[in-house]
Amino acid sequence: MRVFILFVLCLSFNSFAGMPNSISFQEAAAMGVRFNIWEDIIDEEKVEYLKFSTCAPITVSVPLTDKKHKEFTEIKMSFELIKDDKVFLSGQIPVSPMKANTTGIGYGCLPLGSEFQINFSFSYNPINGIVFCPPSYKIIDLVSYINSAYNK
Repeated sequence: MRVFILFVLCLSFNSFAGMPNSISFQEAAAMGVRFNIWEDIIDEEKVEYLKFSTCAPITVSVPLTDKKHKEFTEIKMSFELIKDDKVFLSGQIPVSPMKANTTGIGYGCLPLGSEFQINFSFSYNPINGIVFCPPSYKIIDLVSYINSAYNK
């Protein structure tokens, strides 16, 4: 009986929490997802920075609204560092909504030149209230996306 209750609880939480939809590089580009590395940093500062850090500063921009759910305008961004098919670290990326140009801008520092695979996720949430399965998307292998022709 205990196993059954645990199974029902786990199934219920997973079905409500939802998982981000994995999107292709082409779909991400069509949505307007863009990444800039070392934005506004001159080469001399970059050299000094790399002496003390293994991560690269990134700027992420995504549309403020999802085309299918225009009422959800709060963006949440997160990342996962994966090694040997296991999540080593996951975290949030702070987001600033830029209402003037209809994008949400996230700033962070990620180890782009490391042995980790980096996955990037973003979701659209209501400003007031809670939704169990917000529209959310995941780009698998962020480094490949950043280096691809789609990230322009």
